[in-house]
Amino acid sequence: MSPEKDSRRIVVQDDATLKDIWHDVPAKYVWRLVRLIAFVAAVSFSFGVWIGQYFFIPTKTLTTERQPPNTPSNQPAQTLAGDRQIASPDISRRSPILTRPTIEELRVANQVTKIADLQNETIADRLPVGTFGYVAALRIENQMGTSDRLQFPAEVTNYSFYFEFHKTGSGLYVIGFVNPTEVSSLTDAKRIRKQFDLFSIPGEGMVPAGIEINDLSKFHTRQLPNQRGMIAEIELK
Repeated sequence: MSPEKDSRRIVVQDDATLKDIWHDVPAKYVWRLVRLIAFVAAVSFSFGVWIGQYFFIPTKTLTTERQPPNTPSNQPAQTLAGDRQIASPDISRRSPILTRPTIEELRVANQVTKIADLQNETIADRLPVGTFGYVAALRIENQMGTSDRLQFPAEVTNYSFYFEFHKTGSGLYVIGFVNPTEVSSLTDAKRIRKQFDLFSIPGEGMVPAGIEINDLSKFHTRQLPNQRGMIAEIELK
């Protein structure tokens, strides 16, 4: 026999030997080997994910960058109070507080006319823009959450117990009288001071002021001595 044939016979014998050995291995050892390979693969994958998170995913920096001075265009939207964040009030959503030297001038500025007889007891939501009327002080207090349902009588017998209302394109304004010294604080856009007294009828030197009803968080009324009108303790939002 030639050497070449002997070499091929040896290879065939070796292959047969390996197959015989593989078939002779018990099945339980095969499954153990498979589980070991799966375990090593799972550990390697978990370790790779941990390494990737630790070294390659950027974390939030703890350094504070220098910020430009606060201006109307870059004022912070939130302020910190302890561990809580409190949203700053959105001044742009507030309706301006309207004042004039006299009630007649305020009516002209708001372009309103008195409610018609045919509109007697009409609710605020159905009143046309450009109307003014009167609502009882206690009714305002009791319907603070549903001011659009306030009813407007066409005739009022005693104005001392009523507050005037103006329905304008900007909203529904309750009109009262304040001391001239409080006008600057009342009309301040930042609203540092929030609590004021609003009178249903003017005292000496008082001026009218109109406040959009939805800008109020409180409207608590009480009667002045000798039936000289009503006073509303109001609080701005």
